[in-house]
Amino acid sequence: MLICGVIAAAEPAGDWTHLGHVRYERCDFKAAMQAFSRAAARRPDDADLQHWLGKSYAKLAETDGPLLASRHAAKARLNLERAVTLDPANRHYLRELFDFYLDSPEWLSGGIDQAEQLIVRLEPEDAGAQAFLRLRLENARQDFRGVYWRMRQATLIPPAQLSRVLR
Repeated sequence: MLICGVIAAAEPAGDWTHLGHVRYERCDFKAAMQAFSRAAARRPDDADLQHWLGKSYAKLAETDGPLLASRHAAKARLNLERAVTLDPANRHYLRELFDFYLDSPEWLSGGIDQAEQLIVRLEPEDAGAQAFLRLRLENARQDFRGVYWRMRQATLIPPAQLSRVLR
């Protein structure tokens, strides 16, 4: 509810969350970030809100100019890491953070090293899936010494598990 152009404090976070999803789906990442920020201000310990806020900042980092990109990337990292901290068992949040670390190494000091630490948490008992993630890691590092072996390990992934690994 608007009162003289100011949002009333009683407005539920769910309304902002819904608006954030709508804006994100329409690729209006700035408006999505603003909506998720308002929802997160009301529910700061909601891992899902932190996750979507981080995703919105990551998209802004991709689409904004170089002056704002590093600031948005830093905020994306903060929110994605917070989502993982709030819900450490959520593999979707872990995978999103892993992908962010790999896709944004120029803005993050040690991003690739942090991605490597997530591999065991992402796939604790699946050697084939770990090999696939390590292959992506080596590609990001442009370290091709172990690529052949990792590709061989990744091909051993059973077809039923392949779709889960490629998400």
